[in-house]
Amino acid sequence: MSPNAVGRIQGQRSVHGLLQTNPDDTSPWLSPAEIALVRTQFAYLQHDADAFAADVCNALFSRTPHLRTIFHGDMPQHRAKFMQMLAILVAKLHQSEAITEQLAWLGLEHRCYGVLALDYDRMGEALMHALSGHLGTAFHASSRTAWSKAYVFIASSMQSAQA
Repeated sequence: MSPNAVGRIQGQRSVHGLLQTNPDDTSPWLSPAEIALVRTQFAYLQHDADAFAADVCNALFSRTPHLRTIFHGDMPQHRAKFMQMLAILVAKLHQSEAITEQLAWLGLEHRCYGVLALDYDRMGEALMHALSGHLGTAFHASSRTAWSKAYVFIASSMQSAQA
């Protein structure tokens, strides 16, 4: 990842520019220390998983109100699915090739729901907002970088399946 991209991450700007980068530009795309940091912070978030997922959703819907219409039925169930998928992805951060196919399928599913490329940017912003709120001072520059790299990989993989 270029120094400019990392600077955008650390500067808390939109992930839009990052989604335009190629996750293959990083080798490795996440260092072992970054993987450990994301996993540790995710374990902390799981202590109040529904509240975290609700904050992600609220931040997303405030940025993109039209997405609220694609969530039919029980919102706690949608939030639980989000956290379950995030748990799977966090568990497999060390083997990106193992989750690429799952992300491609997930991207196609989201395309059927009407999710657009710009919506991935807003989701990234919502995720960073909720992480900051729940982790507080523990969500420092290194955390933001690690989570942003992980999200860029996930979003890029999902979008590439939609192309």
